[in-house]
Amino acid sequence: AVADDVLAYVSREMASEAGGLYSATDADSPTPSGHEEEGWFFTWTPDEIRKITPDNAEAAIAWWGVEPGGNFEGRSILTTWQEREQVRTRLGIDEATLDGHLKAARLDMYATRHKRPPPLRDDKVLMAWNGLMLSAFARGALVLNDEQWASQARKTADFLLTQMRTPEGRLHRSWRDGRAAHPAILDDYAFTIQGLLDLHEATAERRWLASAIALQALQDKHYAAENGGYHQAANDAETLLTRDIPSRDGAEPSGNSVSALNLLRLNELTGEVTYRERVERLFSAFSVNLSQAGPASPLMMSALDFYLDNPREVVIVGDDRAAMLDVVRKTYLPNRVLLSLDEATARAQEDLIPLLSYKAAIGGQTTAYVCERGLCEAPTTDPAVLASQLKRIKPLIE
Repeated sequence: AVADDVLAYVSREMASEAGGLYSATDADSPTPSGHEEEGWFFTWTPDEIRKITPDNAEAAIAWWGVEPGGNFEGRSILTTWQEREQVRTRLGIDEATLDGHLKAARLDMYATRHKRPPPLRDDKVLMAWNGLMLSAFARGALVLNDEQWASQARKTADFLLTQMRTPEGRLHRSWRDGRAAHPAILDDYAFTIQGLLDLHEATAERRWLASAIALQALQDKHYAAENGGYHQAANDAETLLTRDIPSRDGAEPSGNSVSALNLLRLNELTGEVTYRERVERLFSAFSVNLSQAGPASPLMMSALDFYLDNPREVVIVGDDRAAMLDVVRKTYLPNRVLLSLDEATARAQEDLIPLLSYKAAIGGQTTAYVCERGLCEAPTTDPAVLASQLKRIKPLIE
């Protein structure tokens, strides 16, 4: 529910008509008296809530912890601070009644907040941040089984690939008011490739995988470091004293960490050994970091785990794939690639994804194939059998 709300907020408040996602909003906004105050747009008092939604106010005040003194400069930032059972007991109402009050209060409060002068918005579109958010929408579409998030992901991907590329196909770093600017850096490529791979996984649409492959080729050409891994700046960018090769995952992941996972996923999908050779050189370049400072690079450690594992190649072929996909959604399986498509789409992508060869819907029924390194278990049309196959774990060390 929290993930769904976050995606809804970004789609509603931070997306341009064309699909690009804006960067940020200011912390300050005008109060009724006209002066700027941090957080005012998003904060509440009990009296405000009682005035705008009197029938639902007590439930909203209790659930979101709105108190007379507030928790931020005399007003309250809404927080879900107690378990639902505690709130229901305190108010003496059942679950359905609480849900009804909160749903109605949320609508009333949002309508009121919408009338407040909003904080300023930074409306530039950054390639790297959009790549990360593209992943979030694509993964949200798959995990939450929600087509609206797939639709937003398509719009964002279309925007990035049409509005933020040079005639030669290379990426720009930023866009604002119809104009793309500045050469891209490693993060722009790595995060966008990741987003496109996630979008292909969610939709099985060929263009996203083809675009990811094309961008990876450009990244390899212009950012590859001689001893493995990738420079942050391109080889034809402004001359610098040193060309940084980032490795640490901070508030944002390192472009090299994301690239490692991208290369591994591309290798699994396409069977192209060059991707695996590149990721092996990347791990070699960062071997000291991984052995001595692993906690500083958690995503690269995850990529290394993927590399050392036998990742599952899960292929679901057929027209009605809902039951099979539901099994995948409910199974923790981080080291895997997923292909879910109808038979015509499978045949049309065999040239890009050799793994799809000979994968068909047996007897017209949706069929799942669970493979490792191209070796597959018996195909199944039974979701329960698929669940059993996915749950089999082989220890990394016997």
